[in-house]
Amino acid sequence: MDTVIPMAGLFYATHFSEIFEVDDKYVTLGYSLGHFKMLTEKQNKMLKAVKHDFYNPTNKNGQDALF
Repeated sequence: MDTVIPMAGLFYATHFSEIFEVDDKYVTLGYSLGHFKMLTEKQNKMLKAVKHDFYNPTNKNGQDALF
């Protein structure tokens, strides 16, 4: 039962995501308000990409940050 709930969540989350990528260690899900058609044309033009340079894949000891 412990493994069923996360897998069910991942199954339904992929249907709502705009981008779904599976790597060796990670699953990437991409969402945007434009994909859901919730924005007006003026609001859609004001959207900017989010910089994601704040993520560190390793910690200060050089080990994998997520595990």
